[in-house]
Amino acid sequence: MPTRAQRSKQVAALRKQEYTYKQIAKMLAISQSYVRDLIWDPTGEKDRARKESYRGTCRACGAPTSGSNGRDKAPQYCHLHSNAAYFLYWTNSRIVAAIQEWNFVYGRPPVATDWNKQVEGGPGQYIKGPRRNLSRRRWPSVDAVQRRFGSWANGIVAAGFPRPLVGHYRDESKRGQILTRWTKERIIEWIKEYADGDNPPSSRGAPVKAASREFGSWPNAVAAAGFKPRRRIARSTS
Repeated sequence: MPTRAQRSKQVAALRKQEYTYKQIAKMLAISQSYVRDLIWDPTGEKDRARKESYRGTCRACGAPTSGSNGRDKAPQYCHLHSNAAYFLYWTNSRIVAAIQEWNFVYGRPPVATDWNKQVEGGPGQYIKGPRRNLSRRRWPSVDAVQRRFGSWANGIVAAGFPRPLVGHYRDESKRGQILTRWTKERIIEWIKEYADGDNPPSSRGAPVKAASREFGSWPNAVAAAGFKPRRRIARSTS
């Protein structure tokens, strides 16, 4: 791929031979606008100076923002803080309200997998598109919760719900230090804690892998805790 300086020399030589912009563009497989740009600004210094004059100032850190968009169109945030407006919107109180609203709508507080994608509606309803759509989402992201509260579990607790325990048993008196892996006793305790009366909790957000390791399967763990395992609904193949 020729450099800008090499292209400029090629264009200058062809112009001396009285080729038109259109002919040069076709011969070099470049656009006519680029041909004009190479004649007007062979080294690119003028273009860099123009973009430099269009730069703004990041509202988050004060660093210069890109001037590539044109005059008076510089973004308000630098590349590092491009999603800063989104994170500034999701304050502690708004995140707590969102967690409580999710619980009201879906009957349980959210788990991280509910909000680790661009969620517009409920579980499984995701927006397709780049991260710039984050500002349009109804629920905060996992990153927003973690930034505000230090961890996903802390956010759930701040909203007034029990701390989610997934993967390992944690000692809260030691700032979340992992003490032991899930034991049979701890799995049974978890099932009883999150049961709804005589109904056992679903496997969503549960220590399913640990239960399979200790009991052979999640239904076996539910039965060991004194509950009747939920029946799976067979999907129709028609």
